[in-house]
Amino acid sequence: MLKLNFTYCFIILFLSTFAQHTITIKGLVRDNENLPIANVNIIQKGTNNSTTTNENGEYSLRLDFDDNFCEVEFKHIQFALQTIKVFSSNKMKKK
Repeated sequence: MLKLNFTYCFIILFLSTFAQHTITIKGLVRDNENLPIANVNIIQKGTNNSTTTNENGEYSLRLDFDDNFCEVEFKHIQFALQTIKVFSSNKMKKK
Protein backbone atom coordinates (compact mmCIF):
# COMPACT_ATOMS: atom_id res chain seq x y z
CA MET A 1 0.00 0.00 0.00
CA LEU A 2 1.30 3.46 -0.87
CA LYS A 3 1.98 5.93 1.88
CA LEU A 4 1.01 9.60 1.83
CA ASN A 5 3.62 12.29 2.31
CA PHE A 6 2.46 15.55 3.82
CA THR A 7 3.80 19.02 3.33
CA TYR A 8 2.44 21.17 6.09
CA CYS A 9 1.84 24.87 5.68
CA PHE A 10 0.02 25.02 8.94
CA ILE A 11 -1.55 27.05 11.59
CA ILE A 12 -2.54 30.37 10.15
CA LEU A 13 -5.17 31.23 12.67
CA PHE A 14 -5.36 30.70 16.40
CA LEU A 15 -8.26 31.97 18.43
CA SER A 16 -9.10 31.14 22.00
CA THR A 17 -12.54 31.67 23.45
CA PHE A 18 -13.40 30.31 26.86
CA ALA A 19 -12.05 26.74 27.02
CA GLN A 20 -12.52 26.03 23.34
CA HIS A 21 -9.74 26.41 20.78
CA THR A 22 -10.18 27.16 17.09
CA ILE A 23 -7.35 26.62 14.64
CA THR A 24 -7.35 26.68 10.85
CA ILE A 25 -4.87 24.32 9.24
CA LYS A 26 -3.79 24.46 5.59
CA GLY A 27 -1.52 22.16 3.66
CA LEU A 28 -0.71 19.99 0.68
CA VAL A 29 -1.08 16.24 0.34
CA ARG A 30 1.41 14.56 -2.00
CA ASP A 31 2.35 10.99 -2.87
CA ASN A 32 5.78 9.31 -2.72
CA GLU A 33 6.66 10.85 -6.10
CA ASN A 34 5.81 14.32 -4.74
CA LEU A 35 2.70 14.57 -6.95
CA PRO A 36 -0.42 16.24 -5.49
CA ILE A 37 -3.30 13.97 -4.52
CA ALA A 38 -6.85 15.17 -5.17
CA ASN A 39 -9.95 14.00 -3.29
CA VAL A 40 -8.25 13.08 -0.01
CA ASN A 41 -10.81 13.24 2.79
CA ILE A 42 -9.50 15.16 5.81
CA ILE A 43 -11.62 14.60 8.90
CA GLN A 44 -11.43 15.89 12.45
CA LYS A 45 -11.74 12.61 14.32
CA GLY A 46 -14.90 12.23 16.39
CA THR A 47 -16.74 15.03 14.56
CA ASN A 48 -18.51 15.70 11.27
CA ASN A 49 -15.93 18.41 10.53
CA SER A 50 -14.17 17.60 7.25
CA THR A 51 -12.86 18.82 3.92
CA THR A 52 -11.40 17.36 0.71
CA THR A 53 -8.21 18.23 -1.15
CA ASN A 54 -8.58 20.03 -4.48
CA GLU A 55 -6.92 18.98 -7.76
CA ASN A 56 -3.63 20.50 -6.52
CA GLY A 57 -3.70 18.51 -3.26
CA GLU A 58 -4.45 21.66 -1.24
CA TYR A 59 -6.78 21.84 1.75
CA SER A 60 -7.92 24.11 4.55
CA LEU A 61 -9.77 22.90 7.63
CA ARG A 62 -11.00 24.80 10.67
CA LEU A 63 -10.63 22.73 13.84
CA ASP A 64 -12.68 23.32 16.99
CA PHE A 65 -11.70 21.43 20.14
CA ASP A 66 -11.94 21.63 23.91
CA ASP A 67 -8.87 19.58 24.87
CA ASN A 68 -5.23 20.48 24.29
CA PHE A 69 -5.22 18.52 21.02
CA CYS A 70 -7.38 16.84 18.40
CA GLU A 71 -6.72 14.15 15.81
CA VAL A 72 -7.07 14.66 12.07
CA GLU A 73 -7.39 11.72 9.68
CA PHE A 74 -6.32 11.71 6.02
CA LYS A 75 -8.24 9.09 4.01
CA HIS A 76 -7.97 8.11 0.35
CA ILE A 77 -9.05 4.89 -1.33
CA GLN A 78 -5.58 4.22 -2.80
CA PHE A 79 -3.51 5.04 0.29
CA ALA A 80 -3.12 3.94 3.89
CA LEU A 81 -4.96 5.97 6.54
CA GLN A 82 -2.77 8.64 8.14
CA THR A 83 -3.58 10.32 11.46
CA ILE A 84 -1.95 13.41 12.96
CA LYS A 85 -2.40 15.17 16.28
CA VAL A 86 -2.89 18.93 16.23
CA PHE A 87 -2.12 20.62 19.54
CA SER A 88 -3.64 23.87 20.76
CA SER A 89 -0.07 25.16 21.14
CA ASN A 90 0.13 25.16 17.30
CA LYS A 91 2.26 22.02 17.14
CA MET A 92 1.55 18.90 15.11
CA LYS A 93 2.68 15.30 15.46
CA LYS A 94 2.30 12.51 12.93
CA LYS A 95 0.96 9.37 14.58
